[in-house]
Amino acid sequence: MQRLLFFIFVSLFSFSQIIFADESQNTASTEETTIVKSAEPMVFVPISYDKGLNVSTSDGTTKIRFNSLLKFRYFYLLNDRAGTTDTSTFQIPAARMSFAGNAFKEEYKYGVQLEFAGGDTRLLDFFTEYDYKPSFKLRVGQFKVPYSRQRLASIGNLLFTDRSIADEEFNLNRDIGLMFHGVLAHETFEYFLSAFNGNGLNQTEDNNKWPLGIARISYMPFGYVPYDERLVDDPDFKLAIGAAGGYSEIMEFFNSDTTIDPVKTIFASSDIVLKTNRLMFQGEFYYRRKDPDVAINQALPTVNAMGYYAQFGYFILPEKMIEVGARYSQVFTDIDSTDDYTAEISPIINYYFYKEHVKAQLEYAYLLTARSTQADINDHQITAQLQFKF
Repeated sequence: MQRLLFFIFVSLFSFSQIIFADESQNTASTEETTIVKSAEPMVFVPISYDKGLNVSTSDGTTKIRFNSLLKFRYFYLLNDRAGTTDTSTFQIPAARMSFAGNAFKEEYKYGVQLEFAGGDTRLLDFFTEYDYKPSFKLRVGQFKVPYSRQRLASIGNLLFTDRSIADEEFNLNRDIGLMFHGVLAHETFEYFLSAFNGNGLNQTEDNNKWPLGIARISYMPFGYVPYDERLVDDPDFKLAIGAAGGYSEIMEFFNSDTTIDPVKTIFASSDIVLKTNRLMFQGEFYYRRKDPDVAINQALPTVNAMGYYAQFGYFILPEKMIEVGARYSQVFTDIDSTDDYTAEISPIINYYFYKEHVKAQLEYAYLLTARSTQADINDHQITAQLQFKF
């Protein structure tokens, strides 16, 4: 822990020297007088729309972009569990507002995102970033952990109504921490180096003995591939191959006894994306190993888990923006002691209005829970969703 804190301190100190180096060179002083110039008033250009509602100064040094996302959903779940009834309901799975931009200089960036769905207002993202150059950026605050490719994609840019069951099981979502990242070699390589508390979204307490450290790298031989599942804006063939890994020592539950060793956890994932002007394929594999302290938790063995998904999308009528897709996903939560698993088979059809701004989706999902000691559970779910994104 001491080495990590020393590394963070040295890194931040080095960045402060870079940030203020140019400013210190341009500061003139004499022994007789010091002239202080008043700041010039900001001049704003008219409000415009480009991937969001934009407000900017005329020189572009300060700007802000507003975005909103709403998902309205109806789903029917044919429940196969004994003693339970089917579910038929309307939902609002997402109602978000966000704003991002830069302040005073183009390289001083920030982002904020709020979630209003579910009856409570939640802070999702709140970060600031120093964009020194494309190959070297520093972000601090609360934001997505750079682990799962599908999780890094915005929920407004998904092929299906939601992410796969594998991503729901193994993703690391958002956390509080810092991250170095950038693109190299004409945007053919991308890297992330990060450290987080490891306690998840909006947690004010920190009960780790060793923070969550995550590293990720991607190879993109035909140019940069963004973290989304959209086909609309990808006319050229693209390929991305990625891998991520991490380690943490986090208490499973908050405990004030610091002499108890936490659960040592290893994370690993790999992914691939292929895109043409009408076709997209994406797949990802996850692995997780939890190693509790045997001396304290003798009844808790080491648990190895794995999961994966594979999905594709295809525009059958690109001029009318009609898209079909299919996905298969599987999760094994304990591969050493049981053959139990859960699986998802999902076809979908999407219709786009005004490109990606309004999207109607109809999805069927076959959800299988295979159990070695009991009868399998076979659930069927139909989801109709309307998405507005501005």
